[in-house]
Amino acid sequence: MQDAKRETLLNRINKLLQFDESNATKEEAARAAEKVQELLQRYNLDMSEVRRNGPKVNLVIRMVDLPTARLWAKNLMGVLCRFNFCDCMFYRRSKHITVYGEAVNVEAVVTMFNHLTDAATMICTTTWTRYIELCEQQHKSPIHRSAFNADFFQGINDAIFYRLDKQAKEFAARSNTNRALVVTNKEELKAFEKEQFGKVKIVNTRHNSDSRIYQAGIAAGALIELNKLVTEGK
Repeated sequence: MQDAKRETLLNRINKLLQFDESNATKEEAARAAEKVQELLQRYNLDMSEVRRNGPKVNLVIRMVDLPTARLWAKNLMGVLCRFNFCDCMFYRRSKHITVYGEAVNVEAVVTMFNHLTDAATMICTTTWTRYIELCEQQHKSPIHRSAFNADFFQGINDAIFYRLDKQAKEFAARSNTNRALVVTNKEELKAFEKEQFGKVKIVNTRHNSDSRIYQAGIAAGALIELNKLVTEGK
């Protein structure tokens, strides 16, 4: 890419990064963040290069509606935040979760979460049907659907964690930068958390799973496409 074109592109991305819900609508901020992701991936750019002469990191808070108040959805969001330089906060029995971090990172987390929950829910429904058929053939009583879902989704969450962890380590071995994400200092994010939310109580979010259904979830999580593809016509 020619230097002049590259500079123009970098300036365009930096302008998009300045969109947030304080100076634009929620929809405009989301579209801007999605466009940043598209441009970074399409032109194979590094966020470290974009940020070198751009504005300082812009930390934002976003309230996200979950498809369910079940623990698996909150755990999945926590996994995605961990590997995308964000963090999150949730409350028991609530279908809302607060995600905070750099605007472009938060958008990446939410987009990935929506994609993965849709894919995982479809696989879980199919697996549940097969499980019921197997129980009928073996004349066994099936476990409750909610327990099945908890075991299955825990397996999916752990598989996704292992895959993202492997990707992060492989990328770190090749480069000390992270494409399409703003590398936010952990201390900076924790300071932002303390300022916005004060002290919060940490709870145990681990679920004790049935081994067979959990392993089925592991197998499913190993096959799900992690990233929703960015289309050229977007």
